[in-house]
Amino acid sequence: MHTAKLSIPSRDHVPKSDSPFTKGPNVRIKWIHSEFVIRADKMSIAYIALGSNLGDRKENLDRALDELKKAGIKVAAVSKYLESEPYGVTDQPKFINGVARVETNLPPEELLETMLNIENKMGRVRLRHWGERNIDLDLLLYDDVKMQTEKLTLPHPDMQNRDFVMKPLSEVKL
Repeated sequence: MHTAKLSIPSRDHVPKSDSPFTKGPNVRIKWIHSEFVIRADKMSIAYIALGSNLGDRKENLDRALDELKKAGIKVAAVSKYLESEPYGVTDQPKFINGVARVETNLPPEELLETMLNIENKMGRVRLRHWGERNIDLDLLLYDDVKMQTEKLTLPHPDMQNRDFVMKPLSEVKL
């Protein structure tokens, strides 16, 4: 969601509906305290890697996709699932992996938080780094955003070295 705040003296100076600032199907206007806020709910394209190596692996990926939809995230495309060897820590069961192309108006940090909440809701337990898991959701790409914070790096670091990410990503990437 992209927001612009404009300070204006009174409600009498609200831009008219035919103003270039208020045109478009995804534009909402609202007052917040003494500021006039124009929000453009631009849908962003993001790519989410899905993985599972515990329980019913396919069911876990399918449920995660359903949970994304329930959270208001449009799942636009999903790759075929592929089986892969564990990455990093190899003394664990094989994974199945896939990638989903999604459309969302959540900013990257909120999308990541939603994904972590889905993992928690599905009972993910983090016992060791790169260890076994019933579900793993990784934010790979978000529009053309490049960022690095304590919680999120975009594009996802090291994804180019992971065939189990790059092959399914190539199936759904625009």
